[in-house]
Amino acid sequence: MLERIAKVLVVGAGTMGAQISLDCALAGYDVTVWDVSDQALESLAQRQQIWAAWQIEKGTAAREETAAAIAKIEKTADPRKAALDADLLIEAVFEEINTKREVFVRFEDLCPARTVFTTNTSTLLPRDMETGVRRRPQFCAFHFNWPKTVIEIMRGSETSDETVDMLQEFARSIGYLPIYIRKEYPGFIHAALFGAWAITGVQLAAQGVASIEDIDRAWMRGDDAPFGPLGALDAVGLDLVIMILAKMKASGIPGFNYEAMSSFLRGYIDRGELGVKTGKGFYTYPNPAFRQDGFLK
Repeated sequence: MLERIAKVLVVGAGTMGAQISLDCALAGYDVTVWDVSDQALESLAQRQQIWAAWQIEKGTAAREETAAAIAKIEKTADPRKAALDADLLIEAVFEEINTKREVFVRFEDLCPARTVFTTNTSTLLPRDMETGVRRRPQFCAFHFNWPKTVIEIMRGSETSDETVDMLQEFARSIGYLPIYIRKEYPGFIHAALFGAWAITGVQLAAQGVASIEDIDRAWMRGDDAPFGPLGALDAVGLDLVIMILAKMKASGIPGFNYEAMSSFLRGYIDRGELGVKTGKGFYTYPNPAFRQDGFLK
């Protein structure tokens, strides 16, 4: 059984991979990011800078700290090199179950026997992606949330108490509050609450009730929040949002006009405007309008 975590392997160099790897590096862990895409690895630092700017603005990290952390993160497209000496694997690839299953199958024979496997899924159940995982007592859902520094922990079919305890301690060590999910629930807690709020914002915009800016202003001004539902979804990625809508529709969740919302989002996606990761979505980055002086005046 693993006694302590020293080296973290983050699988996936996208938006969440950038956040997770930077937070782990800032906490002093040795971090390697693996991705099949050289392009994703080359642009990883750019995505990490966006998360670093938020950390600096919030006062949880200094500019020098974030720069040093980004510089020391190792990046590789070689899975054997990535797996070497890994104590904890955090999967953060696209929210598609077969893609996630393939990650664990690939790394099952490459990682040391002690390595704890985790998935950062926000909507899928851990037991549904255990195919090919032999180390099931060391397998768990470990869901990072943005922008709230909360990690939700959900067991797989055989996850041990020792694994849960270790992951709770690790979450606290990187500045997150661990939330233990007692019962399997798609969407966990935060995503279920966040989704209802943010998707309602999309519906209001899709139906032309108000402008994107005014929808966000209504929330930001009334709740003293740093962003509104549409600004928040830019960070999630509009390609992921439209996929979540499809799952919500298939699940029969009432109260939403899925056709109108999907059509509205499709225009952005067809233009390649996916949010923060492409530099443009509902807003333009790295300096979106909702962060500028005068937005709430």
